[in-house]
Amino acid sequence: MPLAIRTRARRVPDGAFGDGLALSLTAGIGAAVGMASWLYVARTLDPAEVGRASAFVSAFQVVAGCTEVNLGIALLRWLPHAGRHTRNLLVRCALTVVLLAAGVGGLVLLLPGAGGVVSAVAEVGGPVVAGAVLVLACVAWALYQQQDYVLVGLRRPWWCPGRAVLYAVSRVVVLVVAGGATSAAVVVGSWLVPVAVCVVAAAVATVLWTRRPPPAVGTEHLPRRRDVVAFLGPTYAGQIGVTLLAGLVPLLVTVTVGPAPGAAFFLMWQGVTVVDVVAQYFVASVAGAVSRDPEHGREHSRASRRRLLWLMLPALAVAALVAHPVLALFGPEYASHAAVFRVLLLGVALRLWVIHRLAEYQAFGRGGRYAALSLTSAGLVALGAALAPGIATTAGLDPLVLVAGCYVAVHLGCVIATRRPSELPST
Repeated sequence: MPLAIRTRARRVPDGAFGDGLALSLTAGIGAAVGMASWLYVARTLDPAEVGRASAFVSAFQVVAGCTEVNLGIALLRWLPHAGRHTRNLLVRCALTVVLLAAGVGGLVLLLPGAGGVVSAVAEVGGPVVAGAVLVLACVAWALYQQQDYVLVGLRRPWWCPGRAVLYAVSRVVVLVVAGGATSAAVVVGSWLVPVAVCVVAAAVATVLWTRRPPPAVGTEHLPRRRDVVAFLGPTYAGQIGVTLLAGLVPLLVTVTVGPAPGAAFFLMWQGVTVVDVVAQYFVASVAGAVSRDPEHGREHSRASRRRLLWLMLPALAVAALVAHPVLALFGPEYASHAAVFRVLLLGVALRLWVIHRLAEYQAFGRGGRYAALSLTSAGLVALGAALAPGIATTAGLDPLVLVAGCYVAVHLGCVIATRRPSELPST
């Protein structure tokens, strides 16, 4: 029996909870595998080599995130009404992502410093092969991100954790076949091969499931062009902010403070990103719930926020307590930054409110508010990451502490600015 949220008159079926839980579990499995692999890599390779691999991974994640154009959330809004147009809608969205990711990935290769980004692969196949691998990585990661929302939109949310398990097993297989993480190139391969396997598997399953399209909720229709532009335009801009926050900040820190301290910050930022992604996935399902049951949209949104805080805040408190021993698993050079990690976790606690507000704005079509909040928070944190090393050198401070403090200050300001209830429609 589906869980429900209570209203004044009756109990309303809350499919958002199951969808959000499946998405969060998927993100958690992927994050756990990622952290375990980085733990292994950090204890196996020199920190500078870890920094080279992390630069390549950050680069294709940033490009993929910027070229997904927020079609994942859009599909949660549109698929319930697509009916016999479902396959057509999915093909169009996938082609859009592929073309954009390939194009932007190619442009990245023309930027100054691109040689350093692809150096982890260039040492094996040369600069041309490394460039091609980066473009393919951008495409694969963009599709990989989108497919979780496709599975939820097709009402098969619990296939998402299964795909995450396939991803985990594939990573182990790659490392075993390669004989361990012996170089930055092997580390990159342990990301890309599993992603490709999962993308192909999910694509085949989607083709099979859409042979008989699911029934539409309400009137069967595809979104009109003006509705597509009205939603994707501002929310895509906001999604770039989310992507830059996740991928650009550690890249800026690595470039400005050097590979070794950059590697320490990158690993801590992976922990921050784990919580961020799990929280985003959990509340993303609000868009689908509101699309299927707009009459009780406010109730779905409030229930989602309450559950998010109850689930995540205790976990953050525990993480702060065990920050030093956890980082010590990576090595003493990482454990010495435990205070930085605790400050970052405080910022994550504040960001949970922001993440819910962003999901709420998308669910109710408030694209402008979504873009403003997302870009402002990401832009200010990225600015702090870029300026902190110079300021820290002048003031005699630890630049990583300064970056973490900036992260907290920015999100405290966002919480204060958005503390009042949103003016959202009830239908």
